Amino acid sequence: MLAAILVLLTAACTDATPGPPRQSTEADIALTGPVSITLWHALSGPQQVALDAMVKKFNDTNGKGITVTALYQGNYTQLYAKTLAAIQAGAPPDLGHAYDSHVADYAKTGIIVDLSPYKDSPRNGLTKESQDDIFKAYYEANTFPQFGSKLLSWPFTKSLAVMYVNQDVLNEIGRPVPKTWDEFEATARAATKKDSSGKTIRYGFGFSADAAYFDAQVVARGGNLMAADNQTVAWDGKEGLAVLQMHDRMSKEGTAYSPKGNDWPTDFATGKLALYFSSTTWLPFVKDVADRDGSSWSIANLPQADPGKAKTVQFGVNIAIFKNTLTR
Repeated sequence: MLAAILVLLTAACTDATPGPPRQSTEADIALTGPVSITLWHALSGPQQVALDAMVKKFNDTNGKGITVTALYQGNYTQLYAKTLAAIQAGAPPDLGHAYDSHVADYAKTGIIVDLSPYKDSPRNGLTKESQDDIFKAYYEANTFPQFGSKLLSWPFTKSLAVMYVNQDVLNEIGRPVPKTWDEFEATARAATKKDSSGKTIRYGFGFSADAAYFDAQVVARGGNLMAADNQTVAWDGKEGLAVLQMHDRMSKEGTAYSPKGNDWPTDFATGKLALYFSSTTWLPFVKDVADRDGSSWSIANLPQADPGKAKTVQFGVNIAIFKNTLTR
């Protein structure tokens, strides 16, 4: 994916020409001379290690004199604030990690490069095979109708909402991975454990404050997030109510809790938490902790209204190219 982004950026790099700044539409240019590119991102830990390795490989092998420097700018909220400040100061990075909503905010300033000509360039773009290898929904998410249906960003880090399962706990209580919502509540209840003083030392489930996992539970219960006309929300229907009612029951029963910050992987790996909904992005982080503590775990679909037609949500950020001295 990074290589695809950089192919697009390579096409967007043009020789400086006199006259007023403008976005180049000559997607078939031949790149000449060394070019240095800055990428602002929000990846940390194992993800940053993987990104740095990809960047190094590209720098060593692109053969066009392109050098990418990937700079960590903090979490996504911090990255968003820094990018807005950089745009206002007239000094944005060449590439930026951004959610769809962030790209829309940046595009209001007219500073985002339309990637369509570069994606489809016979000389510098992606082959049909490469384009077909990307989910159609990713293209749709990065195409903005409010800005003339332009392709203003490119899919980069994408993940799915899944259920993390502490297999050691399930083996202890003699239960399989829950597939329905009734099974899920019963498993969480059975997995909850107290010591002799009555203090809870293991919870069946951990609540997440991230709205993405509320969305995932609504979808997994057979609901929709938006109405058919895409003008009004639908997550406030019976499925959304059922999610909140379940959370209320589990809270009152004491079978679920809210982990502090990002402590859930440690609680999960050390047997203090049996089930948790999170993103596949967390896989390397959970693996590191679980390997250290020797715990057995897996991921599975969220519980479903109809396990035969399992549903979840996918999400993640994209890469936008900003107009600067190279792209104007």
